[in-house]
Amino acid sequence: MQRWDLTASSEGDRTGPRVLFSSPEARGVVLDLAPEEEMGDHRVRERAILQVVRGSITLTCGADAATCAAGSLVVLEPGEP
Repeated sequence: MQRWDLTASSEGDRTGPRVLFSSPEARGVVLDLAPEEEMGDHRVRERAILQVVRGSITLTCGADAATCAAGSLVVLEPGEP
């Protein structure tokens, strides 16, 4: 079993994306974005499972947009933008 505390504060310790694990099925990555910071265009290679831990995010995929608050869980399929 592998386990991580996603609520642990990393204030002032932003170093970019942090890969927790990687397998052919999925990869676990922590992104700590500052308020109003954007990730920009991205296309996932493997299935991506996104969990919003604090704050909220807006995901845009083509004409679809969704605002996801803390507690939201989103699944993106391989190749999805």
